[in-house]
Amino acid sequence: MSEPNDSYDVPTEHLPDSATQRALIAFEPLLSSVGVIGGALGIIALAVSSFTLFSYAFLVVAHEVWKVLTDEWPNIDDLKHLEVVLIEVTDVFLLAAVLNLLAVGFAQLFFDYSDSARIPAWLRVTNLDQLKNKLVGVLAVLLGVTFTAKVVEWKGGTDVFYLGVAIAAVMLALGLLSNVLDRGGKK
Repeated sequence: MSEPNDSYDVPTEHLPDSATQRALIAFEPLLSSVGVIGGALGIIALAVSSFTLFSYAFLVVAHEVWKVLTDEWPNIDDLKHLEVVLIEVTDVFLLAAVLNLLAVGFAQLFFDYSDSARIPAWLRVTNLDQLKNKLVGVLAVLLGVTFTAKVVEWKGGTDVFYLGVAIAAVMLALGLLSNVLDRGGKK
């Protein structure tokens, strides 16, 4: 029978060599808990913001439809106003969808979704780059809708041209960013 060995062969190169490192290692569970709690609060904030925007946009549409139905007689000015309102509400719905997409994406990144069969394939996110790509795509559509609303309201002049150029530059930058993100993992 062999005697128990009181000394263990522990490699010393992996042990912390300062009091600061030992303190950080001791607080690591607390630090990671703070990150998870912060992530959860961010996800909740995004979800509440998304719901608020969806609800508000719905109320605006209901209000505008009610005004159209109770108006004395339809006219072209009311139609133009309704057109602009509906395009702008579409913009709000898209922004709400972006916030919802971010909330669901962050939830997938922060928490274990072992039952991911309930999440549609187009909404599944396994890393931050996938979430960025989804966000870039929706932002490009959002910018396009914003520009369309401004064109419908346009009264003449060159202001819409400058806005179009600015939006095109942003969309080009987003497209290039998306392309770089796509190629980042494929070397």
